[in-house]
Amino acid sequence: MTGEQQHWQALFSGDLRQAAAGFEALRRDGAPVNADAGLFLALAFAGSDAAAKEILTGRDRNHGDLGLLLWRATWIGASNNLAKALDLIDAFLDRTNAPPFWRAPLYYGRGHIASLAGDREQAIKYFIEAGQAFQADAGLYLGNEDATLRSVAFQSMHMLTEADMHRLAEEYTAPSVTLDWIDDAIPDTGPDRAPIVVSAADPHYLNLYGAAFADSLFRHHPGCRLHLHLADGTTDDFTRLKQLLPAELHHRIGFSMAVTDRWPVHKPPVYASARFLAAPALLERLRQPVLLLDIDATLKRPLDALFATATGNDIACWVRPDGGPGGYTAAGAVSFSPGRGEAVAKLTAAYIDKRLSEEARHLWFVDQAALFRACHHMSRNAGDSLHWGDFSPHGAFADYFDHAPESPDKRR
Repeated sequence: MTGEQQHWQALFSGDLRQAAAGFEALRRDGAPVNADAGLFLALAFAGSDAAAKEILTGRDRNHGDLGLLLWRATWIGASNNLAKALDLIDAFLDRTNAPPFWRAPLYYGRGHIASLAGDREQAIKYFIEAGQAFQADAGLYLGNEDATLRSVAFQSMHMLTEADMHRLAEEYTAPSVTLDWIDDAIPDTGPDRAPIVVSAADPHYLNLYGAAFADSLFRHHPGCRLHLHLADGTTDDFTRLKQLLPAELHHRIGFSMAVTDRWPVHKPPVYASARFLAAPALLERLRQPVLLLDIDATLKRPLDALFATATGNDIACWVRPDGGPGGYTAAGAVSFSPGRGEAVAKLTAAYIDKRLSEEARHLWFVDQAALFRACHHMSRNAGDSLHWGDFSPHGAFADYFDHAPESPDKRR
Protein backbone atom coordinates (compact mmCIF):
# COMPACT_ATOMS: atom_id res chain seq x y z
CA MET A 1 0.00 0.00 0.00
CA THR A 2 1.45 3.39 -1.02
CA GLY A 3 1.68 6.35 1.33
CA GLU A 4 -1.19 8.09 -0.42
CA GLN A 5 -3.39 5.00 -0.16
CA GLN A 6 -2.67 4.81 3.57
CA HIS A 7 -3.78 8.42 3.98
CA TRP A 8 -7.04 7.75 2.15
CA GLN A 9 -7.62 4.67 4.30
CA ALA A 10 -7.06 6.75 7.43
CA LEU A 11 -9.48 9.39 6.14
CA PHE A 12 -12.34 7.03 5.46
CA SER A 13 -11.75 5.00 8.62
CA GLY A 14 -12.24 8.19 10.65
CA ASP A 15 -8.65 8.93 11.67
CA LEU A 16 -8.87 12.51 10.41
CA ARG A 17 -5.81 13.81 12.28
CA GLN A 18 -3.51 11.16 10.79
CA ALA A 19 -5.02 11.68 7.33
CA ALA A 20 -4.56 15.46 7.53
CA ALA A 21 -0.94 15.08 8.60
CA GLY A 22 -0.24 12.63 5.80
CA PHE A 23 -1.82 14.74 3.08
CA GLU A 24 -0.10 17.86 4.42
CA ALA A 25 3.23 16.08 4.00
CA LEU A 26 2.34 15.15 0.41
CA ARG A 27 1.42 18.77 -0.33
CA ARG A 28 4.93 19.90 0.51
CA ASP A 29 6.13 17.94 -2.51
CA GLY A 30 4.46 20.42 -4.88
CA ALA A 31 0.81 20.41 -3.82
CA PRO A 32 -0.44 17.62 -6.12
CA VAL A 33 -4.17 17.89 -6.53
CA ASN A 34 -4.86 14.55 -4.81
CA ALA A 35 -3.02 15.73 -1.70
CA ASP A 36 -5.04 18.95 -1.65
CA ALA A 37 -8.24 16.96 -2.17
CA GLY A 38 -7.41 14.66 0.74
CA LEU A 39 -6.47 17.50 3.07
CA PHE A 40 -9.62 19.39 2.12
CA LEU A 41 -11.76 16.36 3.00
CA ALA A 42 -9.95 15.75 6.29
CA LEU A 43 -10.55 19.35 7.34
CA ALA A 44 -14.14 19.46 6.07
CA PHE A 45 -15.04 16.17 7.79
CA ALA A 46 -13.52 17.51 11.03
CA GLY A 47 -15.64 20.66 10.81
CA SER A 48 -12.66 22.96 10.21
CA ASP A 49 -14.63 24.85 7.58
CA ALA A 50 -12.45 27.95 7.27
CA ALA A 51 -9.27 25.91 6.75
CA ALA A 52 -11.04 23.57 4.34
CA LYS A 53 -12.36 26.44 2.28
CA GLU A 54 -8.88 27.98 2.16
CA ILE A 55 -7.66 24.78 0.50
CA LEU A 56 -10.27 25.30 -2.21
CA THR A 57 -9.65 29.01 -2.74
CA GLY A 58 -5.89 28.49 -2.60
CA ARG A 59 -6.09 25.79 -5.23
CA ASP A 60 -8.10 28.10 -7.44
CA ARG A 61 -5.74 31.02 -6.85
CA ASN A 62 -2.46 29.16 -7.24
CA HIS A 63 -3.27 26.41 -9.74
CA GLY A 64 -6.53 27.39 -11.44
CA ASP A 65 -8.00 23.89 -11.14
CA LEU A 66 -10.58 24.17 -8.38
CA GLY A 67 -13.02 22.12 -10.46
CA LEU A 68 -10.53 19.27 -10.65
CA LEU A 69 -10.04 19.30 -6.89
CA LEU A 70 -13.80 19.20 -6.28
CA TRP A 71 -14.05 16.30 -8.70
CA ARG A 72 -11.20 14.28 -7.18
CA ALA A 73 -12.47 14.88 -3.64
CA THR A 74 -15.95 13.65 -4.56
CA TRP A 75 -14.97 10.81 -6.89
CA ILE A 76 -12.68 9.09 -4.39
CA GLY A 77 -15.74 8.57 -2.20
CA ALA A 78 -18.22 7.80 -4.96
CA SER A 79 -15.96 5.30 -6.74
CA ASN A 80 -15.64 3.39 -3.46
CA ASN A 81 -19.43 3.46 -2.96
CA LEU A 82 -19.09 5.60 0.17
CA ALA A 83 -22.36 7.53 0.34
CA LYS A 84 -21.40 8.79 3.82
CA ALA A 85 -18.41 10.64 2.35
CA LEU A 86 -20.72 12.42 -0.10
CA ASP A 87 -23.08 13.30 2.77
CA LEU A 88 -20.19 14.94 4.62
CA ILE A 89 -19.17 16.93 1.53
CA ASP A 90 -22.80 17.96 1.07
CA ALA A 91 -22.96 19.18 4.67
CA PHE A 92 -19.77 21.24 4.21
CA LEU A 93 -21.16 22.88 1.06
CA ASP A 94 -24.35 23.73 2.98
CA ARG A 95 -22.46 25.19 5.95
CA THR A 96 -20.23 27.37 3.77
CA ASN A 97 -22.94 28.56 1.32
CA ALA A 98 -20.92 27.23 -1.59
CA PRO A 99 -21.99 28.20 -5.14
CA PRO A 100 -24.56 25.75 -6.56
CA PHE A 101 -22.28 24.67 -9.41
CA TRP A 102 -19.70 23.37 -6.93
CA ARG A 103 -22.15 20.51 -6.40
CA ALA A 104 -21.83 19.14 -9.94
CA PRO A 105 -19.36 16.36 -8.98
CA LEU A 106 -21.48 15.61 -5.92
CA TYR A 107 -24.61 15.06 -8.02
CA TYR A 108 -22.64 12.87 -10.39
CA GLY A 109 -21.21 10.86 -7.50
CA ARG A 110 -24.68 10.27 -6.08
CA GLY A 111 -25.87 9.18 -9.51
CA HIS A 112 -22.99 6.73 -9.72
CA ILE A 113 -23.85 5.19 -6.35
CA ALA A 114 -27.56 4.99 -7.25
CA SER A 115 -26.65 3.27 -10.52
CA LEU A 116 -24.50 0.70 -8.69
CA ALA A 117 -27.49 0.04 -6.42
CA GLY A 118 -29.71 -0.61 -9.46
CA ASP A 119 -31.85 2.51 -8.98
CA ARG A 120 -31.83 3.78 -12.56
CA GLU A 121 -34.55 6.36 -12.02
CA GLN A 122 -32.72 8.05 -9.16
CA ALA A 123 -29.39 7.81 -10.99
CA ILE A 124 -30.80 9.61 -14.02
CA LYS A 125 -32.25 12.37 -11.84
CA TYR A 126 -28.84 12.93 -10.27
CA PHE A 127 -27.07 12.86 -13.66
CA ILE A 128 -29.48 15.49 -14.97
CA GLU A 129 -28.77 17.67 -11.91
CA ALA A 130 -25.05 17.14 -12.46
CA GLY A 131 -25.37 18.22 -16.08
CA GLN A 132 -27.18 21.42 -15.15
CA ALA A 133 -24.56 22.24 -12.51
CA PHE A 134 -21.66 21.47 -14.86
CA GLN A 135 -23.31 23.66 -17.50
CA ALA A 136 -23.65 26.56 -15.05
CA ASP A 137 -19.85 26.98 -15.00
CA ALA A 138 -18.42 24.64 -17.62
CA GLY A 139 -15.08 26.41 -17.61
CA LEU A 140 -14.52 25.47 -13.98
CA TYR A 141 -14.53 21.78 -14.90
CA LEU A 142 -13.35 21.73 -18.52
CA GLY A 143 -10.36 24.00 -18.05
CA ASN A 144 -8.01 21.07 -17.48
CA GLU A 145 -6.85 17.93 -19.27
CA ASP A 146 -8.25 15.36 -16.85
CA ALA A 147 -9.86 12.89 -19.28
CA THR A 148 -12.24 11.34 -16.76
CA LEU A 149 -13.59 14.66 -15.53
CA ARG A 150 -14.05 15.98 -19.06
CA SER A 151 -15.87 12.82 -20.08
CA VAL A 152 -18.13 12.95 -17.02
CA ALA A 153 -18.91 16.63 -17.52
CA PHE A 154 -19.65 16.28 -21.25
CA GLN A 155 -21.87 13.23 -20.75
CA SER A 156 -23.80 14.86 -17.91
CA MET A 157 -24.28 18.11 -19.82
CA HIS A 158 -26.00 16.15 -22.60
CA MET A 159 -28.62 14.67 -20.27
CA LEU A 160 -32.18 15.56 -21.27
CA THR A 161 -35.17 15.62 -18.93
CA GLU A 162 -37.97 13.07 -19.04
CA ALA A 163 -40.27 15.69 -20.59
CA ASP A 164 -37.73 16.23 -23.38
CA MET A 165 -37.53 12.48 -23.93
CA HIS A 166 -41.31 12.15 -24.28
CA ARG A 167 -41.39 15.01 -26.80
CA LEU A 168 -38.58 13.46 -28.82
CA ALA A 169 -40.28 10.07 -28.87
CA GLU A 170 -43.59 11.61 -29.99
CA GLU A 171 -42.26 14.11 -32.54
CA TYR A 172 -39.74 11.92 -34.37
CA THR A 173 -41.03 11.33 -37.89
CA ALA A 174 -38.06 10.65 -40.17
CA PRO A 175 -34.32 10.03 -39.98
CA SER A 176 -32.34 13.22 -39.48
CA VAL A 177 -29.96 12.23 -42.28
CA THR A 178 -30.85 11.14 -45.82
CA LEU A 179 -28.65 8.32 -47.03
CA ASP A 180 -27.40 7.96 -50.58
CA TRP A 181 -27.08 4.23 -51.19
CA ILE A 182 -23.98 3.43 -53.21
CA ASP A 183 -23.99 -0.36 -53.03
CA ASP A 184 -25.70 -3.14 -51.06
CA ALA A 185 -24.00 -6.32 -49.91
CA ILE A 186 -25.44 -9.65 -51.03
CA PRO A 187 -28.15 -10.64 -48.53
CA ASP A 188 -27.71 -13.68 -46.34
CA THR A 189 -30.20 -16.52 -46.21
CA GLY A 190 -31.52 -18.76 -43.47
CA PRO A 191 -33.06 -18.18 -40.05
CA ASP A 192 -29.78 -17.75 -38.16
CA ARG A 193 -28.40 -14.83 -40.08
CA ALA A 194 -25.70 -12.88 -38.26
CA PRO A 195 -26.23 -9.15 -37.82
CA ILE A 196 -24.89 -6.80 -40.45
CA VAL A 197 -21.80 -5.10 -39.07
CA VAL A 198 -22.01 -1.33 -39.52
CA SER A 199 -19.37 1.32 -39.09
CA ALA A 200 -19.12 4.95 -40.12
CA ALA A 201 -16.42 7.51 -40.76
CA ASP A 202 -15.48 10.74 -42.40
CA PRO A 203 -13.02 10.51 -45.34
CA HIS A 204 -9.99 10.92 -43.07
CA TYR A 205 -10.97 8.09 -40.73
CA LEU A 206 -12.09 5.86 -43.62
CA ASN A 207 -8.68 6.27 -45.23
CA LEU A 208 -6.84 5.84 -41.92
CA TYR A 209 -8.73 2.88 -40.45
CA GLY A 210 -11.21 1.46 -42.96
CA ALA A 211 -8.99 -1.21 -44.52
CA ALA A 212 -7.61 -2.47 -41.19
CA PHE A 213 -11.10 -2.63 -39.69
CA ALA A 214 -12.53 -4.54 -42.66
CA ASP A 215 -9.54 -6.88 -42.83
CA SER A 216 -9.82 -7.79 -39.13
CA LEU A 217 -13.57 -8.37 -39.47
CA PHE A 218 -13.34 -10.65 -42.50
CA ARG A 219 -10.38 -12.59 -41.10
CA HIS A 220 -12.58 -13.68 -38.19
CA HIS A 221 -15.88 -13.77 -40.10
CA PRO A 222 -15.28 -14.42 -43.84
CA GLY A 223 -18.98 -14.77 -44.59
CA CYS A 224 -20.34 -11.76 -42.76
CA ARG A 225 -21.79 -8.60 -44.26
CA LEU A 226 -20.32 -5.16 -43.65
CA HIS A 227 -21.93 -1.80 -44.28
CA LEU A 228 -19.77 1.33 -44.29
CA HIS A 229 -21.38 4.74 -43.99
CA LEU A 230 -19.44 7.84 -45.06
CA ALA A 231 -20.09 11.35 -43.76
CA ASP A 232 -19.14 14.28 -46.02
CA GLY A 233 -17.27 12.21 -48.57
CA THR A 234 -17.47 11.05 -52.19
CA THR A 235 -17.57 7.73 -54.02
CA ASP A 236 -13.85 8.18 -54.71
CA ASP A 237 -13.24 7.51 -51.01
CA PHE A 238 -14.93 4.11 -51.35
CA THR A 239 -13.01 3.37 -54.55
CA ARG A 240 -9.72 3.96 -52.75
CA LEU A 241 -10.78 1.68 -49.91
CA LYS A 242 -11.78 -1.12 -52.29
CA GLN A 243 -8.34 -1.00 -53.88
CA LEU A 244 -6.88 -1.93 -50.48
CA LEU A 245 -9.15 -4.95 -50.02
CA PRO A 246 -9.24 -8.30 -51.86
CA ALA A 247 -11.68 -8.24 -54.77
CA GLU A 248 -13.54 -11.29 -53.43
CA LEU A 249 -14.69 -9.21 -50.43
CA HIS A 250 -16.20 -6.34 -52.41
CA HIS A 251 -19.59 -7.99 -52.82
CA ARG A 252 -19.86 -8.41 -49.03
CA ILE A 253 -19.61 -4.68 -48.35
CA GLY A 254 -22.42 -2.15 -48.72
CA PHE A 255 -21.86 1.60 -48.84
CA SER A 256 -23.89 4.71 -48.13
CA MET A 257 -23.14 8.42 -47.81
CA ALA A 258 -24.69 11.52 -46.25
CA VAL A 259 -23.76 15.16 -45.79
CA THR A 260 -23.80 16.82 -42.37
CA ASP A 261 -24.57 20.40 -43.41
CA ARG A 262 -27.55 20.21 -41.07
CA TRP A 263 -25.14 20.74 -38.16
CA PRO A 264 -22.69 23.61 -38.82
CA VAL A 265 -20.71 22.82 -35.68
CA HIS A 266 -17.36 21.30 -34.70
CA LYS A 267 -17.42 18.27 -36.99
CA PRO A 268 -15.46 15.54 -35.16
CA PRO A 269 -18.26 14.85 -32.62
CA VAL A 270 -20.72 14.72 -35.54
CA TYR A 271 -18.56 12.13 -37.29
CA ALA A 272 -18.21 10.17 -34.04
CA SER A 273 -22.03 10.00 -33.95
CA ALA A 274 -22.48 9.20 -37.66
CA ARG A 275 -23.24 5.49 -37.21
CA PHE A 276 -26.07 6.30 -34.79
CA LEU A 277 -27.47 9.03 -37.02
CA ALA A 278 -27.53 6.58 -39.94
CA ALA A 279 -28.87 3.60 -37.96
CA PRO A 280 -32.63 4.29 -38.38
CA ALA A 281 -32.34 4.51 -42.17
CA LEU A 282 -30.14 1.40 -42.25
CA LEU A 283 -32.64 -0.62 -40.22
CA GLU A 284 -35.53 0.61 -42.36
CA ARG A 285 -33.81 -0.55 -45.53
CA LEU A 286 -31.93 -3.66 -44.40
CA ARG A 287 -34.60 -5.13 -42.08
CA GLN A 288 -31.99 -7.13 -40.19
CA PRO A 289 -30.18 -6.63 -36.89
CA VAL A 290 -27.18 -4.34 -37.16
CA LEU A 291 -24.10 -4.32 -34.94
CA LEU A 292 -22.53 -0.85 -34.83
CA LEU A 293 -18.78 -0.77 -34.24
CA ASP A 294 -16.12 1.95 -34.11
CA ILE A 295 -14.07 2.03 -37.28
CA ASP A 296 -10.88 2.82 -35.37
CA ALA A 297 -11.09 -0.56 -33.61
CA THR A 298 -9.87 -3.92 -34.90
CA LEU A 299 -11.11 -7.37 -33.91
CA LYS A 300 -8.96 -9.54 -31.69
CA ARG A 301 -11.27 -12.57 -31.74
CA PRO A 302 -14.54 -13.76 -33.34
CA LEU A 303 -17.74 -11.96 -32.39
CA ASP A 304 -20.05 -15.01 -32.38
CA ALA A 305 -21.14 -14.42 -28.78
CA LEU A 306 -21.96 -10.80 -29.57
CA PHE A 307 -23.80 -11.83 -32.75
CA ALA A 308 -25.92 -14.31 -30.78
CA THR A 309 -26.79 -11.70 -28.15
CA ALA A 310 -27.63 -9.18 -30.85
CA THR A 311 -29.96 -11.49 -32.78
CA GLY A 312 -31.76 -12.53 -29.59
CA ASN A 313 -32.53 -9.02 -28.34
CA ASP A 314 -34.02 -5.72 -29.45
CA ILE A 315 -30.91 -3.84 -28.36
CA ALA A 316 -27.61 -4.97 -26.90
CA CYS A 317 -24.43 -3.33 -25.64
CA TRP A 318 -22.03 -3.55 -22.73
CA VAL A 319 -24.27 -2.66 -19.79
CA ARG A 320 -22.10 -1.07 -17.11
CA PRO A 321 -23.78 0.22 -13.94
CA ASP A 322 -20.50 1.96 -13.09
CA GLY A 323 -20.28 3.65 -16.50
CA GLY A 324 -22.28 6.76 -15.69
CA PRO A 325 -24.54 8.39 -18.30
CA GLY A 326 -22.68 6.85 -21.20
CA GLY A 327 -19.21 5.50 -20.97
CA TYR A 328 -17.05 4.47 -23.91
CA THR A 329 -17.77 0.76 -23.89
CA ALA A 330 -21.54 1.30 -23.97
CA ALA A 331 -21.38 2.96 -27.39
CA GLY A 332 -18.33 1.11 -28.71
CA ALA A 333 -20.41 -1.89 -29.77
CA VAL A 334 -24.20 -1.60 -30.01
CA SER A 335 -26.80 -3.69 -31.79
CA PHE A 336 -30.31 -2.72 -32.84
CA SER A 337 -32.96 -5.05 -34.29
CA PRO A 338 -35.97 -4.08 -36.43
CA GLY A 339 -39.09 -3.32 -34.39
CA ARG A 340 -38.58 -2.26 -30.78
CA GLY A 341 -34.84 -1.94 -31.24
CA GLU A 342 -35.47 0.29 -34.22
CA ALA A 343 -37.51 2.58 -31.95
CA VAL A 344 -34.51 2.88 -29.62
CA ALA A 345 -32.25 3.65 -32.60
CA LYS A 346 -34.65 6.36 -33.77
CA LEU A 347 -34.80 7.96 -30.33
CA THR A 348 -30.99 7.84 -30.06
CA ALA A 349 -30.63 9.57 -33.44
CA ALA A 350 -33.28 12.16 -32.58
CA TYR A 351 -31.51 12.85 -29.29
CA ILE A 352 -28.16 13.41 -31.04
CA ASP A 353 -29.85 15.63 -33.64
CA LYS A 354 -31.39 17.76 -30.89
CA ARG A 355 -28.10 18.23 -29.06
CA LEU A 356 -26.15 19.00 -32.24
CA SER A 357 -28.83 21.51 -33.25
CA GLU A 358 -28.97 23.37 -29.94
CA GLU A 359 -25.38 23.24 -28.67
CA ALA A 360 -22.40 24.58 -30.57
CA ARG A 361 -19.77 23.55 -28.01
CA HIS A 362 -19.11 20.68 -25.64
CA LEU A 363 -20.37 18.10 -28.12
CA TRP A 364 -18.05 15.22 -27.32
CA PHE A 365 -19.68 12.04 -25.96
CA VAL A 366 -23.12 13.07 -27.21
CA ASP A 367 -23.58 9.62 -28.79
CA GLN A 368 -22.86 7.82 -25.51
CA ALA A 369 -25.24 10.05 -23.55
CA ALA A 370 -27.95 9.70 -26.21
CA LEU A 371 -27.70 5.91 -26.26
CA PHE A 372 -27.80 5.70 -22.46
CA ARG A 373 -30.81 7.99 -22.20
CA ALA A 374 -32.73 6.40 -25.08
CA CYS A 375 -32.20 2.85 -23.80
CA HIS A 376 -33.39 3.73 -20.31
CA HIS A 377 -36.36 5.75 -21.57
CA MET A 378 -37.56 3.00 -23.87
CA SER A 379 -36.96 0.35 -21.22
CA ARG A 380 -38.91 2.40 -18.68
CA ASN A 381 -41.86 2.81 -21.02
CA ALA A 382 -41.81 -0.58 -22.75
CA GLY A 383 -41.10 -2.60 -19.62
CA ASP A 384 -40.51 -6.32 -20.13
CA SER A 385 -41.46 -6.09 -23.81
CA LEU A 386 -38.10 -4.48 -24.60
CA HIS A 387 -35.39 -7.14 -24.70
CA TRP A 388 -32.14 -5.44 -23.68
CA GLY A 389 -29.13 -7.70 -24.07
CA ASP A 390 -25.81 -7.37 -22.28
CA PHE A 391 -22.48 -8.31 -23.86
CA SER A 392 -20.75 -8.32 -20.46
CA PRO A 393 -21.13 -12.06 -19.67
CA HIS A 394 -19.05 -12.81 -22.77
CA GLY A 395 -16.06 -10.69 -21.69
CA ALA A 396 -14.98 -7.08 -21.72
CA PHE A 397 -14.77 -4.76 -24.72
CA ALA A 398 -10.98 -5.00 -24.60
CA ASP A 399 -11.21 -8.79 -24.92
CA TYR A 400 -12.71 -8.36 -28.39
CA PHE A 401 -11.24 -5.15 -29.77
CA ASP A 402 -8.00 -3.22 -30.01
CA HIS A 403 -8.74 0.49 -30.12
CA ALA A 404 -6.38 2.80 -31.99
CA PRO A 405 -4.54 5.02 -29.49
CA GLU A 406 -4.60 8.78 -29.67
CA SER A 407 -2.03 10.21 -32.08
CA PRO A 408 -1.45 13.31 -34.22
CA ASP A 409 -2.65 11.33 -37.28
CA LYS A 410 -5.85 10.34 -35.52
CA ARG A 411 -6.93 13.88 -34.73
CA ARG A 412 -9.45 15.18 -37.24
